[in-house]
Amino acid sequence: MMQLVTPAAAQDSLARDAEAMGASMIRLDVGFEQLARLDGSLDFSRLDAALATVRRHRLKVLAVLRGSPWFAAGCRQGTPFERTLACPPSDLGQWAGWAGQVAGHARGRIAAYEIVNEPDGAWNFSGTPEQYAWMQSKAYEAVKAADPRALVTTGGFMSLASRAWIARAFRTPGANFRFKFDVASVHIRDRPAQAGRVVRAWRAFFKAGGRADAPVWVSESGYPAQGACQSFPGYRGEQGQARWVSDAGQAMLAAGARRIFFTTADTAGCLFDSEGLFRTPLIETRPQDGWPQSPRPAALAAAALASARPASIARAGLALCPPDVAAARKPAACRP
Repeated sequence: MMQLVTPAAAQDSLARDAEAMGASMIRLDVGFEQLARLDGSLDFSRLDAALATVRRHRLKVLAVLRGSPWFAAGCRQGTPFERTLACPPSDLGQWAGWAGQVAGHARGRIAAYEIVNEPDGAWNFSGTPEQYAWMQSKAYEAVKAADPRALVTTGGFMSLASRAWIARAFRTPGANFRFKFDVASVHIRDRPAQAGRVVRAWRAFFKAGGRADAPVWVSESGYPAQGACQSFPGYRGEQGQARWVSDAGQAMLAAGARRIFFTTADTAGCLFDSEGLFRTPLIETRPQDGWPQSPRPAALAAAALASARPASIARAGLALCPPDVAAARKPAACRP
């Protein structure tokens, strides 16, 4: 996921490599703490710079709207300052208004908006399912009013273990959560043998919630390249990472996933510091003018995955576009 605070040259490296792989969309973190001024107005300079970079490389954008600046956070008493970003907003109308302002300002430049990243994870959102439901509902309305053509996804849900949490959002009185998203966004890092079943289980869950029509996007997916961080037998080392991308990717597509976002750059933590399709220095050690990147075998596996749709998908007659690691050759209906 590209960050607004990533140095310009590094952003260009990310976008350039994504374009070279044949990607069609990139995920962009848009934290309101990076846009909002103390008077409540928004500074779009960082956003405009990032969008210009992405446009140069002919990529669409999934913008992740998240975060409550410290002066607009509705935190419980005793919340440490460094945790205020995870708090729900103190003024829901203001927060949703910011979402609408971003959509209006970036109209035609952002294709889709994800409302909060992993709201079902306490590490990232300390509010209740009901508070999240209202954030999703009001942000959806604000985005659609400003840019009716933009898609709005749910928050990227972490795992099937969160279904009871999400069900509370569906049941929130007045929020009408069921009709406040166009796409169901989920994260999958399971064993390849389970990945397809996980997609089908998510589709069944949203169908039970009255949204059988909502396509499922896997907005985060990946597997470490370093053996010490790998947990699946038969998927060891960089070649094992490549096999995981190929096997899990095919399984997810065959099960009905409409888009897959694979992690391209390494981040931090054992599970994620080698998850990137490209070898990169960790965030903490990257030079400010960009960093060298070289493709792992998984990058080639990801591009190959989408260069031709698996026969099983074609036989099923599913109207799938290649995922976001697609090779340049795509069906005409799927081209930007």
